[in-house]
Amino acid sequence: MLNFNLVQQVMTSRGLNQAALAQACGVSREAVSKWFAGESLPRPAKLRALADTLGVDVGALQTPAAPTPVIAYRTHLREPLTEKSRAAAVEMAHHFRQLQPFMAPGLFTARVLQDPRDDEGFVREVVAGVRASLQLVDDQSPSWHQLIGQLQQAGAQMVPVLWGREKVGHENALTVHLPEGRHTWVVMSLSACADDFKYWLAHELGHCLSLHRLNGDDGERFAERFAQLLVFPDTLADVWLNRLREASDPLAAARDGASQHGVSVVTVLKSVDRLALARGEKQTGLATDAFYEAWAEERVKQATVAFQLFGTDAPTVDRFVEISEAFFQTSVFAGISRLQRAEGGHSPAFVRGLLNIDLPQALELSTYLSQRQR
Repeated sequence: MLNFNLVQQVMTSRGLNQAALAQACGVSREAVSKWFAGESLPRPAKLRALADTLGVDVGALQTPAAPTPVIAYRTHLREPLTEKSRAAAVEMAHHFRQLQPFMAPGLFTARVLQDPRDDEGFVREVVAGVRASLQLVDDQSPSWHQLIGQLQQAGAQMVPVLWGREKVGHENALTVHLPEGRHTWVVMSLSACADDFKYWLAHELGHCLSLHRLNGDDGERFAERFAQLLVFPDTLADVWLNRLREASDPLAAARDGASQHGVSVVTVLKSVDRLALARGEKQTGLATDAFYEAWAEERVKQATVAFQLFGTDAPTVDRFVEISEAFFQTSVFAGISRLQRAEGGHSPAFVRGLLNIDLPQALELSTYLSQRQR
């Protein structure tokens, strides 16, 4: 793997950007971009040309291959991950690695579980610790801000995106863990339904705490159970299980519980049914195929996180960046700005690969960040 940190330091000291480096080495700008993203290595002759251009030893340009990034990523409605979606997620991980040197030092102070397991007792113990740190009472659900604060304390860097409701191959979130530096990036789609956002914040927090050891199905089981118990604990589930049993319209009561606690009605039903099952009691019987079909159809009418934050699902680029930075306390846009300045302009192709967005959106964001005075 190319010693990107050394290359970048020398380029900065000599006032070189990727375009100038490509010209000096006799390769295309795209080839240099792939070197920096870890997608390819220079051939021996080009490696020598790179060393001569930078004035360093050839041996210093090569480092051991970086560990494979760990990705927690689910597609829409939890359908199997396609190869196209997997490739896009891996590409994003490579770009996060490329962005890393442009992030301020000290941002990634990882707080992880030493030996995470997906058994029920351990998950409950972890949830109890998080709830205690937030000083939540037994029947209280955490807020968006509290969960974002926990993600920050876990050393995660938040990456807000606007993926849209209908973009095929996307879910609501993606967590990327880079093992070599214990860096974790959490991509959150602001096009997600607002009533699900609390769950998704908690779900990605579960991944941040465990992804270094638990991934795949084990990691998903841990994150899902962690999120459900954190946002809708058994004390709440007990209250609403009784209310559903007493209600003349149990489904309406479930929706009322969801509204009161800022979660989706699915979270309420899953929580109360799981509690009933654990007690050996009759479940509500509300979570039928017909219910899920109707619920899926209703999702297009639900307000998104973007609408809650910006008053529209399609905010202007300046409003998107400024509000997202303040709300999520993220430095990712500042990091992109620094990378672009180092490259002597804007880099829409990099932004496109980093955020997995279409080129027009990437061009608009790249241009705005290159012009912003920060």
